[in-house]
Amino acid sequence: LANNRNVVLFPEKIQGKYLALHRPFGHGWSEGDIWMATSPDLLHWGEYKILMGPRPGFWDHSKIGAGAPPFKTEHGWILIYHGVDDSEKYALGIVVLDLENPLKILGRSQEALLQPETLYEREGFFGNVVFTCGAIQRDHNQIDIYYGASDEALCLASLSEKELMEHVKKH
Repeated sequence: LANNRNVVLFPEKIQGKYLALHRPFGHGWSEGDIWMATSPDLLHWGEYKILMGPRPGFWDHSKIGAGAPPFKTEHGWILIYHGVDDSEKYALGIVVLDLENPLKILGRSQEALLQPETLYEREGFFGNVVFTCGAIQRDHNQIDIYYGASDEALCLASLSEKELMEHVKKH
C-alpha cells in the first residue's frame, strides 16, 4: 500500500481476497477518504477504490479514517471509524457494509456515536479527541470499543449491537 494512515484488515478473506481499509495520503490521493484495496497474498495490493468520504454538514465533514478492524454481524460488516470536523474534534461513528461486497454501504452514522465529553477526552496532549483503537464483539449483547482520549488515555466503551445499530441510517 502507498503512504497510508488508519490501515485495517478484514478478519477473513472475502470472495477469495484479503481486504484492507486505508487512508492514503500524498501524491495526489484524496486525503480525507477511506479507501479499500485487495490482495491475493497480503503482499501485493491493488484494485484501489474509494469506500466513503467525509460528509459536509455532518460530524465527520473534514476527514475520516478506520480504527478497529470490521467485525461480522447479521446486519453486515460493522466498521467503527473516526471523523474529524473543522475544529479538529475527533469523534466515532459506524458504517455497515455488505457481507459479500463491502464496497456497498448499507448504513452510516448520522450523528457521532462517541465524542469528546469528559475532561480527559477534551483536554490533554491533543485535546478534543476520541479515536478507536480496537473493538471486541463479545456477543450481540456486548460490543467493547477501546478508544484513545486526547492522545493520553486508553478507554473502554461497551454497548450492545442493537445500540450500535440505532446510530445507523439505512441507505
